[in-house]
Amino acid sequence: MKRLHQRFSLRRMLSRKDGWTLAELLIVVVIIAILAVIFLMVNWKRNVFRAQDARRKADLNNIRRAFEEYYNDNGCYPSLTILESCGSTDLAPYIKTVPCDPTTKDPYKYEPDSVSNLCSGNRVCAKLQDWADPDITSLGCHPEEGCGWGAFWNYCLATGTTVIAPGFVPGGTVTPTPTPSPIL
Repeated sequence: MKRLHQRFSLRRMLSRKDGWTLAELLIVVVIIAILAVIFLMVNWKRNVFRAQDARRKADLNNIRRAFEEYYNDNGCYPSLTILESCGSTDLAPYIKTVPCDPTTKDPYKYEPDSVSNLCSGNRVCAKLQDWADPDITSLGCHPEEGCGWGAFWNYCLATGTTVIAPGFVPGGTVTPTPTPSPIL
């Protein structure tokens, strides 16, 4: 008898043609929605970092261009304190206002090639948030250890004399090192 009852209920379960319940469908939809939101948030944050890094790179290019124009007019580069006052017009007419980091509002790092001779060249550095940015290693820098002027200053542009970072091979592979970056 027990066997017959088991067989009957197994047959009934197998022949059941019911679909999913509303609760089961809602659970599946909620799980898919949560996974989609997590995926979009990760990609959104990465895109925000890349946009902020693009702003940093543009700022450094503008600073470098302003420094070169300043040098052409004055025979030397600006003082080391010129970038400390974000938003100032200290570099006018070469650049409208002195830019600073778009997220931290800190000034960019400005290092001379020689402390005794500011006219020989310099580096202006930023901290890129996207450590996978290929521009970091193409300059001979390390994403975390930086370009030689402290940790995380991982993107530097040179003005004036050229100082090649150890491990930099033009047109070849780069061994990232925490040393000064080459000129672009």
